[in-house]
Amino acid sequence: MILTGRIVAVIPILAGLVVEFLYLRYGTTLRGVRCLWADLSMNLVSALLGLILIPLSGIGWELLASMTIYPLLNIGSFNPVTWTASVILAAIMNAVVEGFVLRSGFGLVLGRRGFWLLATVNLVTVSIAAVSVIIDPPKF
Repeated sequence: MILTGRIVAVIPILAGLVVEFLYLRYGTTLRGVRCLWADLSMNLVSALLGLILIPLSGIGWELLASMTIYPLLNIGSFNPVTWTASVILAAIMNAVVEGFVLRSGFGLVLGRRGFWLLATVNLVTVSIAAVSVIIDPPKF
């Protein structure tokens, strides 16, 4: 839930747009204005869906981890394992959504290598959002 709040934070958004633009420009066949539109489109869709998907994946993680991992490691919810899992799940979900946008909206088929490269790029951008939570925690 805390990570979801960074979907609308300026620094993570700008960093994500730049990093993913570079991926699109140099890692795909998209060029010029189409590359920019793809970047904006896929990030808008993933941000909107992320408002729902990120909390749902966190709930799913908590349900699974509370029955398996937490008892084994004798830990509770807010721990490094959960934070790491949250960032990885968010990056993969973003890559799935953004890959769908690229395929359906721009006719770009990523393939396995392209998808995992996009997931890695998303891991960088989601990590920026996660670090921003540490640097500037939300005020409740």
